[in-house]
Parts: sequence; C-alpha cells; structure tokens
Amino acid sequence: PVRRWGGNSTSRYNWQNDTYNTGSDWYFENIREDNTNPAALPDGSAADRFVEQDSRTGTKTLMTVPLIGWVAKQRLENHPYDCGFKVSIYGAQQSTDSWDSNCGNGIFTNGGKITGNNPGDTSIAIGPAFVSSWINHLTGKYGTATNGGVSYYDLDNEPMLWNSTHRDVHPQPTTYDELRDRAYQYAAAVKSVDPSAKTLGPVLWGWCAYFYSALDGCGIGTDYQSHGNTPFVPWYLQQMQAYDQQNGMRILDYLDLHYYPSASGVSLSSAGNASTQALRLRSTRSLWDPSYIDESWISDLAAGGIAVQLIPRMKGWVNANYPGTRLAITEYNWGGLESINGALTEADVLGIFGREGLDLATLWGP
Repeated sequence: PVRRWGGNSTSRYNWQNDTYNTGSDWYFENIREDNTNPAALPDGSAADRFVEQDSRTGTKTLMTVPLIGWVAKQRLENHPYDCGFKVSIYGAQQSTDSWDSNCGNGIFTNGGKITGNNPGDTSIAIGPAFVSSWINHLTGKYGTATNGGVSYYDLDNEPMLWNSTHRDVHPQPTTYDELRDRAYQYAAAVKSVDPSAKTLGPVLWGWCAYFYSALDGCGIGTDYQSHGNTPFVPWYLQQMQAYDQQNGMRILDYLDLHYYPSASGVSLSSAGNASTQALRLRSTRSLWDPSYIDESWISDLAAGGIAVQLIPRMKGWVNANYPGTRLAITEYNWGGLESINGALTEADVLGIFGREGLDLATLWGP
C-alpha cells in the first residue's frame, strides 16, 4: 500500500512551522496543523506524523513537495488568520469567511478579480534549498527510501491550476518552460539528498492539462505553437529525458497524471439514479478502451468524440519520449463510494489498473 500527502494545501505547506495555505478552496488562509507540542517543531509536524503512521502500518509514503515558490509564513494559533485578500487591505469582496470576516475570496463585489496583491501577506518565498532541507530532515529521522523512509515525492500538485487555486501568490498562468525549469530545480534537489527516492510529475489536473499549458487553457495557443506544436506531456517527458542525458541522472521516475471521469454525476458524487450508476460502471472503459467514446465534455472537443484510453495513451507517450518512466495516477475518484455501485466500479478500476500495467495509484479520497 501507498498513501499520498497531497492536494491543494500541500502546494504551500511549510514543514518548518507546520502551516499550510488553503488557497481558493477556503479564502486563501494560513492554517496551522493541530499540534500538541509546537515548540518542538519541525519535529512532530503533521507531515512527520503522516510518515510515522505509514511506518506503523507498513505503507509507503508519497509526499508532495512545493514547487510553486511560496509557502505559508507563520503559525497563528486562533482566528483571525492571515489570508491572501484581506477586506481591510483590498476592499469589499463578493464573499468572506463566516469565521474571519476580514478574509475575502479575492473577487470584488462587481465580479472583478483583485490583482496586484502582496504575496507576503501570507507567504514567504522559497527555492530548491527549502525542499532539500526538508528531505534532509525526513531522511535524518526516518532513513532514506531504501532504508524505510519516504519512498516517493510528488512534484507539487496540479500546477496548471496555480493561477486559480493559488492566484494570490501565482497569478500568472503556468507555462511549458516554467514547469520544466521548476522540475529541473526541485526534482534535482530531492535526488541530491536521497537518490533512492522516486519522483513523480507533472501531477496534472486532467485532460486539458495533458495537452496544453495554463497559458493556452484548453486549446492550441502561443505556448503550444512555440514548442513545436507538441502536446505538453510528451514535451515534458522529452525535457526530462534531455536532463537525464545531459546530467546522467533521472529526475523523473513516474509520469503522474490525475484523472476524474468527466461524465455528469459520476466522480466525487453519490451513487445517483439507475442511469447514473450504469454510466459510472460503463465509464471505466475510458481508462483503456480505444472504441469507447467518452460520454462527457471531453468528447465535445473533437468531431466524432474522443476515446480517452488513458493508460495506453500514457504508455505511448512514455515509450515515444522517455522509455523506462513508470506510470502513476495519484488522484482518481469514480464516485458512489457509499454504495455497492461505487464498490463494483472501484473493483473494476483496480482490475483495469493491474491489467493495463499502471504502476501506482492513490484514490481521492477514501
């Protein structure tokens, strides 16, 4: 078994003070992790306890390290918390936290987004040394990957959404070059401390991000065109192979993509009616079947529809662009988890993962 420390909040988790930022999920607030002995930090952080629980249960840890360049700056014990768009600084907003009325959602009452805010309101700038220091801390306490420590490191979380989920510190859309350069710097930082650990990237949110950068959205644009009209994932794999060839070191071990079936009412939902339950069971074919036209908005993007056939597609990209890279889907959810319909679907998904040769997967969230 493997368990992942991931999600939007991990993009700005500060291992030194055990604080994270919620991003757009909840008013861009710095939240301290529950900790009975904060004076001992960084020992005893929530991340440390996560690794320790995995050790007790014979589970491998997949830890997310921040590439975004910012982490939460401090621990505040109680409300009010620091937040990215304080009403007292940036003015009235469409929505505020019912617990902290000074924390807004970053959208003016007229619908316009607040721009030009100060990232330092919540966060401090970091570089690769922040990550290498964290890996030193983890290996010092728990050993290297080969000696029972953290086995896997995700290279941040859904970076093609940073300009939405973390727009208070990263308002500009992520580009091909930015994500390559950050992967080079931060993955090398991981490997420099624990060469036996495995890295996973680029940890993309879904279909559009497989092909296009955040700058281009979900269609061919200037970023795509200026990179040889090559879809993002194949290009990214080519760049990781180029680093390997130039430096004699593999800094990407797993191609990691997130996948939520996009058919209406399926993922992250209750079982639904008989029609939805049948669709849920049918939609697992998007993982492998070249004859299955996806029953979602994805098929609206092309005349005649689209066969996602995700795992064979991932295999094809790897074989053509960076052979030897393993395959991971570190977020997926077919919904209906409270029902026998969801249980049957999950059994089918796991069987498909095994049959099609996926190497690692983590469900969001059990």
